[in-house]
Amino acid sequence: MMNTKTYKKILDDSIKRNNKIKNKSIKKINDKAIATINTPLYATIAFQETKSLDVANKIHDLILLETQHILFLDNYYETGSLKEKKKAEKSNKLLLSKLDKNQKKKLKSLENKLFTYWKLEKKLSKKIKSSKKITEMEIKTITRKKSKDIFLYSLLLSFFVKVPKSITNFIYAQQLERDLEDDFEDLREDFQNKIASPLILRLYKKNLINMKNNYSQKELERLTPRSNSYKKQKILVREIIKKLDNNLPKGYSWIKKI
Repeated sequence: MMNTKTYKKILDDSIKRNNKIKNKSIKKINDKAIATINTPLYATIAFQETKSLDVANKIHDLILLETQHILFLDNYYETGSLKEKKKAEKSNKLLLSKLDKNQKKKLKSLENKLFTYWKLEKKLSKKIKSSKKITEMEIKTITRKKSKDIFLYSLLLSFFVKVPKSITNFIYAQQLERDLEDDFEDLREDFQNKIASPLILRLYKKNLINMKNNYSQKELERLTPRSNSYKKQKILVREIIKKLDNNLPKGYSWIKKI
């Protein structure tokens, strides 16, 4: 039976393998993916289903390529750096070269659907820069879209092993909560770059921040809970999770502990 020790072993192996990568940019983005997206989780699920470390490592490598594609694209949309866009395209090209025709089609179809997140983020960023009103519905929509990249990683996993939808939903729920914490830790960075993160949007909506001013991380951290912006966002995240069929099947309770 699987347990957290197996996951920890795969996590440690993932870190060791990544440390051997000479390309600093790739190594750094992989470090971020392993830490914030928890890519070893998918490899552990693959190992549980196949009992093959080779298959688990293969799936992990594919998912890392997709996280590279997404995280480099995210950097591009935040900074406008064409270097980041080229890195994203390179990782995507390498990933697609490892998939068959049908798999490529499914992946691209889902990407086209989920990558509308950046279009919405750009739209909302323009609105806060030009002092236009933000609605609660817009905050709800971008919150739901923000964490849905996990469905791409689950799709890659499904090309090799059958994964119950409830597991994917549980991981989505975990990512929603993880992204909320990341947004809190990145308040100043998001504010400086005028990124429409849900927490920044809530502070802006309550007229607690002026996008032309400057704030320290501590100032934004004090404003967020004091204004109930964090609490309101947490309630929204829990409402989204409550509607999910995310009951883990037998043999997967270990995921709750990581």
